[in-house]
This record gives sequence, structure tokens and C-alpha cells, in this order.
Amino acid sequence: MTDDTFVDNLRKALAILAPIDALIVKYQSDKVPISEVMPDFHNLLEEYKKVMSSNIITCQEFEYLVVLAQQRFQFMYGIAHGLFYLLDP
Repeated sequence: MTDDTFVDNLRKALAILAPIDALIVKYQSDKVPISEVMPDFHNLLEEYKKVMSSNIITCQEFEYLVVLAQQRFQFMYGIAHGLFYLLDP
């Protein structure tokens, strides 16, 4: 806490975690269609682009977050997500 970069790092962490927190809150409900998972992951990357364009994170940090989001999506993505994405009116 006595480090000069503590507050800046805290702001950066909050900016990174805010979009994730919004998705966690959204998916706590049982009423969210499974077909929204794919678009939400794409929107997550757009949210990180906004954070990068606000000069809160660097380009390298943005690229790292993109890789992490893609890995998490591939880990949890299943056939059901793709089918519901195609079949949801």
C-alpha cells in the first residue's frame, strides 16, 4: 500500500474485472438464454478494447487478456452453446 503505483494498479485491476463482474451478475439468473454466451464473450473483448483505448491497460496487457478470454471460452464451450446460438430466435 505504500508503493507509489498501488492506486494505479488498483484502478487497472478494477477496470479489468468490471466487465467480468457484469457477466457474472448476468449469468447468476436462470433466465439467461445459453445462446447469449458467445456474443457476450465477443463483447468482453470489445470492453477490453475500450479499457485499452482509455490508456488504462497497455497493448501487451490487452493481448494477454484476449488470449485468456479465448482460452476460457474454448474450455467452457460445448456443442450445446453452438446449437442454441444457431437455433435461438
